[in-house]
Amino acid sequence: MGLAALVGAAWLIGIQQQNTLLGGSHPREAFAAVRRVAGPRMRVRKIEISTTEMSVLAWDPDMSDQRWVSGTRRSGGGHWYSGQGVKEQSWRVSYWTIFGHDWYRVRGPTVEGIIQENEGPAFDLRPEDLIELTELLRKATPDPAIPKDACPLRLIADARVWTVCERAGDPVSISMRAVVSSRERRPCTEPPPPVSSGAGLDERMFSRLFGCHGVN
Repeated sequence: MGLAALVGAAWLIGIQQQNTLLGGSHPREAFAAVRRVAGPRMRVRKIEISTTEMSVLAWDPDMSDQRWVSGTRRSGGGHWYSGQGVKEQSWRVSYWTIFGHDWYRVRGPTVEGIIQENEGPAFDLRPEDLIELTELLRKATPDPAIPKDACPLRLIADARVWTVCERAGDPVSISMRAVVSSRERRPCTEPPPPVSSGAGLDERMFSRLFGCHGVN
């Protein structure tokens, strides 16, 4: 085997993505990695964690309103555009080991084009606020309102609701967001535009764009 092949094999063996992101302190370390590169005033709307990836939906008041979109072969060069005051963004983190050392690969921020208030209010979150999986499984209880839910376990703590999803009895993902009731969602100040062919928005899309719900 040539030297290049040996180096390549050693590289592949030494750098591996792990599927144990749910366990131990890995969620805290992954979110801490996001905190290190995100804006100091970033607020979280929702966190989802699987065995291989953490996704963070967030709001950052310091996010620039000028956005760049890369061009394609058809459209040509890229261009700048205005975010129209939308400060929503998302981050993704995966867990790797590099020759025995932990590495949390952060990707983002990805601009979210719509206001995400339907995911709940944005709130400040520290890495140490994340509850470890073992404690979640010990404290969470099934939701009697949804007996056959694929994500049956719920825990409300510190005004946040945690959900644990299972497969064959084993946890496969967890999510967390602020506790918010339907009464706390602000109503739309104007009714949604009527649906028409080629243009117009239905009520669901209107609420996603403007972060509100219709009033009957």
